[in-house]
Amino acid sequence: MPARQYVGLRISNDAQAVPTINDMGEGELAFNLASERIYARFGEQIRDITDTYTRAQIEQLLAGKAAAQHTHTWDDIDEKPSTYPPATHGHEWQAIGSKPATATRWPSFAEVSDKPATYPASAHTHALSEITDAGTAAGADVADFDPAGTAASEAYSVRRYVDSRPDPLLMHFL
Repeated sequence: MPARQYVGLRISNDAQAVPTINDMGEGELAFNLASERIYARFGEQIRDITDTYTRAQIEQLLAGKAAAQHTHTWDDIDEKPSTYPPATHGHEWQAIGSKPATATRWPSFAEVSDKPATYPASAHTHALSEITDAGTAAGADVADFDPAGTAASEAYSVRRYVDSRPDPLLMHFL
């Protein structure tokens, strides 16, 4: 079977952009949509091939190429997993390459979003109306609640009275 060859495409919308050797691989094409220029890499050279063909010739040559449908058999695909679909698997943290820098260290204060202007935040207070998750009890009238300790004190008094009385069942056996 002959070796497969593919043409890579690069696209830019910057009218001033001209690709360099580092931007393109051998045989790749670069389209600058803003300046309507086409570039190709031949060896170590990037050539502007826009004027080599007329626009009509280019359109005729490319007609249907992008929309062409094709398929490949499983055996035609290189660098594929040994099974399809691939088995569920995991990777150790050390085995993962190209980790984002912010995933490998604590972020700096400048990288943190939704933060106070200074750190630590200066001492301050909030009105109850500014607290969105205070709940209904926090906004209720204080008179609706038992003053601190009153209910507990009453319960203690009742318990102490009951404990001071003789047990009627015990009295029955005496």
